[in-house]
Order: sequence, then structure tokens, then C-alpha cells
Amino acid sequence: MRGATDSAILFIPAGDERKLAKIGELPACSIVFDCEDAVAIERKTAAREALAASLALAREADREALVRINALTSDWGHADARAAVKGGALMLLVPKADDPALLAQLDTTLGEAERAAGVAAGAVRLIALIETARGAVAMREILSAPRVDAATLGLADLAVDLGTAWHDAMLQSPALFLAERTQLALHSRALRRQPPWDPVYLAVDDQPGYLADVMLGKRLGSQGKFVIHPKQIAAVAAAYAISSEELARARAIVEVYGRAVADGRGAVTFEGMLVDEPVVVHARMQLARSARA
Repeated sequence: MRGATDSAILFIPAGDERKLAKIGELPACSIVFDCEDAVAIERKTAAREALAASLALAREADREALVRINALTSDWGHADARAAVKGGALMLLVPKADDPALLAQLDTTLGEAERAAGVAAGAVRLIALIETARGAVAMREILSAPRVDAATLGLADLAVDLGTAWHDAMLQSPALFLAERTQLALHSRALRRQPPWDPVYLAVDDQPGYLADVMLGKRLGSQGKFVIHPKQIAAVAAAYAISSEELARARAIVEVYGRAVADGRGAVTFEGMLVDEPVVVHARMQLARSARA
């Protein structure tokens, strides 16, 4: 895993043998085996049947593997979930996650699949993919559903649901959906869920736009970004990495603030900026993340 990043999750079509053969060379630690948009209708069953072998290859390559199942209202969603659990997946990406009742039904399906596979109850977790207007206005309920640890936005489908297209929404100024991305970050934090995963950027060759989008996600507190092409990974890794300069500054902030508190002060000026408890909390978060890495 030398050189791999845990801040990018790369989509790979489930059952795509050519791409599966390159898993060990990919610089992303996490892979999504996609049973939904990347798989034609006539290939849905074959892709599901290939999940066990795909998940085994990911384990051999020391890559964490997620599975994007089909929508829970489709003919394939629950069958995908059962096959994913049987194959050893512990995280599912659930598209069109706009109805908490459907997520509750999935919880039942997963409980049955866990028992059949000898997996601990509740071990399989969910990332909700919110990509409709209905889902966007029900973020709190979706994040509160069983097994949901985090969420992301599907901006292409959300744009279509609003009667526009991704390129019109995202490549024209001002770009849309900043409010929804901000609200997801706020609701995730308020409900003590994991930070959101930043959504994909479809214009693969638009490097300036992509870099700006990556930085927006980081500024909003995302834990990383879903990507659709290997060449998008490096920018995510660079953006989410904590530099030696940032670490040194974080250590200095903690030390300076510690001395201020010892002197009976609740804030101190450091490098021309007021340092109080929120600033120190962020510095400690940076140090903790670096230690985990």
C-alpha cells in the first residue's frame, strides 16, 4: 500500500475483469465495486455474481472494498446487498437514499444476510448516497436511519431531478449545490455521524475546476472524496494530506495555548491570529489524524 491514499475512494464497475486486474496498482486504499450506474441492465446479475471474486481480489491487494448496490426500489438492490455480505463486504453505498423506511427494510435484509454468513450482527454499515430533492430535504432522517455511518451527495442525479444537468449546475458560475453540501456537513456533525464523503466530479479533464472542487470539499470538513478515474486520486491525496509545516504549526498552537491557559488566559495571539479553544481543537484534530496515518 506504499503511496496509497485513504482520502479517495475509486469506483470500479463490478465484474470488470480488466480493471480488477489492476487493483493492486491503484493508489487508492478504497474501492467501490459498482453494481448500479456502471453496469448495464443485462449485466446486473453477472456483476452481482462476480462480487465474491472481486471482493476477494481486493482483500488480496490490501484494499478496502465497498459495494454500491442498486436502488432499493429496483429489482436488484436487496439481492445485491445479500451477495455483498456473503462476499465479505462490510460497507455498502446505497443510491437514491431518500426514504428512511426503505433503509429500515434494508436493515432487516442485512441482518438476515449477516446471520447466514456468520457475520456479527450490525457489522455491515452504510454510506447513504443522497441524489434526489426528496433526499436532500430529508438529510437528518436519512442520517438517523439504521446502520448509516456517513453520507455523500449524487450531484448528477440531483441535478436531473431538478430539471438541469450536472455540467450546467457545476461548470457554470456560480456553481450550484453549495448549500446542500454545507447542510450535509452540518447534519452529519449534529447527529455525530462521520464527516461526509465529497461527491464525484465528472469533468475528468477539467483540472482547475476539479482542484477547486476538491478544496471546497476539504474546507467543508469532508473526510475524503469519491473519484471516477485514477488520475483524480493524486489531487485528493495532496489536498487532504497534512504537511510538515501544518503539523509544526498545529503543535505550536497547542503549546502556545497550553501556556496561555496555565497563565489564566483563555486566548492568545499567535502569528497574528487569535487562538482560542476552537482553533486549538482543530490543531489537535490535525495532530490526531497525522498520528493515525
